[in-house]
Amino acid sequence: PEAPLLLVPSKSTVNGLPVLLYQTNHAGSRIMVSISDSHIRDALNMPLRGVAYSLLVGNRRLGQSGDVLTAAHSNNDVLTVKDVDYAFAIQFNAPPLFSLTRLFDQAGGVVLFLLLVSSLSAYLLQRYLSKDISPEESLRTAIYRNEIIPYYQPVVSGKEGTLRGVEVLARWKHPQSGFISPSSFIPLAEKTGLIIPLTQSLMRQAATQMNAISTLLPEGFHVGINFSASHIVASTFFEECLNYKRSFVQQDLNLVVEVTEREPLHVDEHLVKTLNGLHNKGFAIALDDFGTGYSGLSYLQDLHIDYIKIDQSFVARVNANEDSTLILDSVLELAKKLSIRIVAEGVETQEQLDYLMRNNITFLQGYFFYKPVPFKELIKILLSKPKVKVRVE
Repeated sequence: PEAPLLLVPSKSTVNGLPVLLYQTNHAGSRIMVSISDSHIRDALNMPLRGVAYSLLVGNRRLGQSGDVLTAAHSNNDVLTVKDVDYAFAIQFNAPPLFSLTRLFDQAGGVVLFLLLVSSLSAYLLQRYLSKDISPEESLRTAIYRNEIIPYYQPVVSGKEGTLRGVEVLARWKHPQSGFISPSSFIPLAEKTGLIIPLTQSLMRQAATQMNAISTLLPEGFHVGINFSASHIVASTFFEECLNYKRSFVQQDLNLVVEVTEREPLHVDEHLVKTLNGLHNKGFAIALDDFGTGYSGLSYLQDLHIDYIKIDQSFVARVNANEDSTLILDSVLELAKKLSIRIVAEGVETQEQLDYLMRNNITFLQGYFFYKPVPFKELIKILLSKPKVKVRVE
């Protein structure tokens, strides 16, 4: 039938279990989704003693057990709540010794008074509790609720002009305050130790989203995530990364561990074993914001570094003045002698691009090509099969 929702009894299904069907039309195609009865019953399983919930679709009903049945006529003790946007409703019996009709007929004034007092009390309590919530607790709650979501900064190939990967960035979408700048909450996360669960949350979300668009990702597509020093030296870090890699459907992705320099990273036997072990397991290792933090040449000597990410502050100095690139020239020369590939961050002008292309920089990222985008916008970019025109003057 053309109805958007349909409850199908067990006798009409292959596996002998009832199912909910949802269908819609998009771009001339008919899309159908089947939802198992177990998922529906999990949602209906509310911990309220003596109350049983059922899903209503048309004249069919599915309860917390049994098969799809024809819906019976409701009475005063059977309540129904209809959804505004979709053609289904939830039906449930009133709790024992409880009837809305009888309650309002006999004690309507008392009920109204109690509702008003309860609402006022709840509001005042919420205001009182929220004023004492610390920034650390707010951040902890945001991580738990997945309010901190991944944004993706595309990485472009300088030679081909094609999209070759993304860097995963954290964005806090606060339900009341809107987006909060990473410069506000990332230092707090590092100071309080919440940077580890924050990064773990980004890893899970990024893997789930990349799996959803695995058919759009080319072979060797880069997916880079920043890891703090405190996370890298944690005893669970190595196994976390292996589980992260195994969670991807597409196993030919180039997963990049980006080592940030905001915290000092003490190079010892454990660190070398961890990062070089990940390198041997197929991970690429990158030094992020090279030259701006605590990095030392010992990193390049002791670790298998695949990429150096040149900070945008160096790229921004590129101009017509010959002396503007002296430091950057030295970094590029060092990377070439060590056979380490370069990623240039913060490319914003044609002049910067020309300089980087003349120096055969492999990968580029910045507002000249793309700004950081949410997952839906990344899908649009991938579907458009972009090829950036890289013009060298």
